[in-house]
Amino acid sequence: MEYVFSIASGEYEKLKKILEENPYDNVSFAKTGYTLRDSQGLGLPEGSYVLYFSAEEEVGKKLANRLAEKAEERLKKIIEGKNLSEEQKAQILNGLKARELSSLKAIEGKEKEEIIERIKSDEVNAAQGFGSIFG
Repeated sequence: MEYVFSIASGEYEKLKKILEENPYDNVSFAKTGYTLRDSQGLGLPEGSYVLYFSAEEEVGKKLANRLAEKAEERLKKIIEGKNLSEEQKAQILNGLKARELSSLKAIEGKEKEEIIERIKSDEVNAAQGFGSIFG
């Protein structure tokens, strides 16, 4: 299954942290592979980035949920079964909110298909260009 998301440029660093976390997990962006491109390079309005990845449905859903997960949801998972003070919980929550992607938007339909086509076309053209150097 293929997934396409857009995110505001201002949240680029937050997105990169999520994409790079836990690279050795079985369900990680590093293992799955992804393409992160400036929207303008794909013929879209500037000011955002486009994330594309392809994965089996179960893995893809987990990765998509990781992107969309809100700080409060992550907090519940982290503190489950731990005896923490309210102050400790607040500190953890503040840290998680700093990583939340508020501008994340799933791209669907015709726009999604056009973006996937452009990304794949660019990859083929890049491979052909690289091949001609050593060809």
